[in-house]
Amino acid sequence: MCLVAIAWQTHPRYPLILLGNRDEFHQRPTVAADWWPEAPDVFGGRDLQAGGSWLGISRSGRLAVVTNNPLRPPSAAQRMSRGNLVRDWLTGTATTSDFLDGVAADEAHYAGFGLVVGTLTGGVEGFITPAGTLGARWQVPAGITLLSNSPREAPWPKVGWLENALAGYLRRPMPEAGPDVEEMLALVARRMPVAKPQDDTPMARARVTPFVTGAEYGTRAATLILADQQGGWRCIERRFGPGGVPAGESQARHAP
Repeated sequence: MCLVAIAWQTHPRYPLILLGNRDEFHQRPTVAADWWPEAPDVFGGRDLQAGGSWLGISRSGRLAVVTNNPLRPPSAAQRMSRGNLVRDWLTGTATTSDFLDGVAADEAHYAGFGLVVGTLTGGVEGFITPAGTLGARWQVPAGITLLSNSPREAPWPKVGWLENALAGYLRRPMPEAGPDVEEMLALVARRMPVAKPQDDTPMARARVTPFVTGAEYGTRAATLILADQQGGWRCIERRFGPGGVPAGESQARHAP
């Protein structure tokens, strides 16, 4: 149920803005976003169950985020961790093109995923498997791009809602001090449905509600990344426990 918005080249002062929720089982062991001891230039959370990460950014401006794609559930044939894709990009030196060539060659070994990788200076690219009618790989264009667990061809209602809500916020005059972090994070903190669910099930409600609450499964983290024209960035991660109860916050800044 993850939901990620990437605003690329939409604001004159902040060429990249990422805003999103990570939805996961609450019992899955993770480490809060921090600078990685084994890779001190990387900031992000880490998954302790399968390894890797779901989202991170480095001092050199490398950025990655991954979601699952339920069209290919995990099986014995897909033993490789999708989180390792994020880790390998953040700690590596390959170009975006070469890295995604390798991802394409090995994608059958992973359960379904949506992946975005790139740099703050060179742009970002996406890869989805299994691919839909729009293809597996694409260059993320200028504008606002959404990534979730729904097909690109048929996005869930909350996907379109977040795209419109973020676009509306970015059209407003921005204070000299920068974006209102609380107001931006409030977009993905919305716990009310943005449309009527098709039926009364947790899955149907999650498709129309940006912030997912539940005793066993729900939004575990909300993240905002603001990257400026000089290559500096700020990353904020807010964490939540069962029922959406706040469970801590991490922040990091990088100034080149």
